[in-house]
Amino acid sequence: DSRVGFVISGDLATAVKGASKQAKKDKLADAVVLLSPACASFDQFTDFEARGDAFRNIIERLPGKHLDPFEAPGLFPGTAGEPEDRERF
Repeated sequence: DSRVGFVISGDLATAVKGASKQAKKDKLADAVVLLSPACASFDQFTDFEARGDAFRNIIERLPGKHLDPFEAPGLFPGTAGEPEDRERF
């Protein structure tokens, strides 16, 4: 089956909490919840920065480990603490 499942959540908090709950149910220890909006959300946020801030705040309130790829040292090339000999991809 080539169809991809989806859930209509109505708002960001419900979507993120639902994704977290599903990852736990599926026992995905290293699950990633990614904010990748497909459309504008001016009915809920003033701009993309407010939406991103809301996403971060929701994530930080969830139990478990949280990694911000732009703050975690060496996670991506160019981030703070990147090892000098790290292989580029």
